[in-house]
Amino acid sequence: MKKKNNSLKHNILRFFLHIGLYVTDLLVFLYISIKIYRILCFSRLIFELLPLFSPYRWPISLIYTITAPYFKFCRAMMPGYRINRTSLDFAIIFGIQALSSVKTLVIFARAYLLRAIVKGVQILPRI
Repeated sequence: MKKKNNSLKHNILRFFLHIGLYVTDLLVFLYISIKIYRILCFSRLIFELLPLFSPYRWPISLIYTITAPYFKFCRAMMPGYRINRTSLDFAIIFGIQALSSVKTLVIFARAYLLRAIVKGVQILPRI
């Protein structure tokens, strides 16, 4: 009976280790997606600062289309500051910094999950 109980614990632990590995893979995919989106956001920032590039040409219009909803949300959260006739818009910088923070959280979550998986693998032979 004791051996059957250990086998059940072993199978349950093995199941959760596999789930943890799949979640780790999803976190890696999320990390890469955030990095690519951050590059697109930096590109949009550069294209907005340089009036030489037309925002209606193909590659730049694609970047504007992809990043528009995110920056629209950021501008709703942090509107521009009006100083006399000019307006300072920090929403793009705020949005890029928020992406960096989320990327850091994903890195820490993956590291914590991998540490738990390693501990589980170390416990596995003892059961």
